[in-house]
Amino acid sequence: MKFVKNDLSPLGRKNFLRLVQHKLRGKLYTLADMERILRAFCDEIRSISLPPITNVELLLADGCNLNCTYCFEGLKPKRLMPLELAQMTVERLIKEWSGDEKAISIFLFGGEPLLNWPVLRRTVEYAEEIAQESGKQVSFSITTNGTLLNIERVRFLRDHRIPVMLSMDGLPDAHNRHRRMVKDRPSFSLVWKGFQLLQEYYKTFDVRMTVMPDTAPLLFDSVMFLSEHGVSSLVIVPAFGVIWRPDDRKVYWQQIKKKSSNISVA
Repeated sequence: MKFVKNDLSPLGRKNFLRLVQHKLRGKLYTLADMERILRAFCDEIRSISLPPITNVELLLADGCNLNCTYCFEGLKPKRLMPLELAQMTVERLIKEWSGDEKAISIFLFGGEPLLNWPVLRRTVEYAEEIAQESGKQVSFSITTNGTLLNIERVRFLRDHRIPVMLSMDGLPDAHNRHRRMVKDRPSFSLVWKGFQLLQEYYKTFDVRMTVMPDTAPLLFDSVMFLSEHGVSSLVIVPAFGVIWRPDDRKVYWQQIKKKSSNISVA
């Protein structure tokens, strides 16, 4: 049993045994049989030569200060990644998992990653320090809803050359229909302040626009609105997990055909 516990966490071991039981579909295998299967599985993993890992996604915050109707995360717990875990992850990525590879990338994500700002800032600084000691180059990127941006944070992101993807759904009406605060208040005014700060301190940044069936008729006008306010890199994504009727899809593609050539469509 000690061998098994050293290979998988208690939760991982529990879930693996549950998976084995499910696959056996009620056949009379003992717990000892399943333990032997697990040992063989761990041996097989250790025998595989895996390629270097050069990038990770740090889920700095499970929670979010918005309650968007189309969010794929569903119910969001309010957990924040501890600093010790974030620093341990980037240290192992740079010193161990990446092997001899020199270019490392770290994606700062959530929920809303800026909810965990002190950990984000200290982790970036720590990763840069470890990378320099190891003779490697580390780069970062971040996706944010923009509501928690301020001058200090935007300056930090710019000074550490961190590209920003801002989630913003275009015209105030289109944006506020589905990107709401937790207490169902509109979020556009807060996002707009973050948008203006990014414009002031960044030469360019990306905007990610999610389109719902009821905002599809506003798509072209939303694109024009953002373009007129200086957005040059825009990613348009139709919301998944919602019902798109044939008429909705027709409107969406009619609007897309009007798009500018510098817009990437998912």
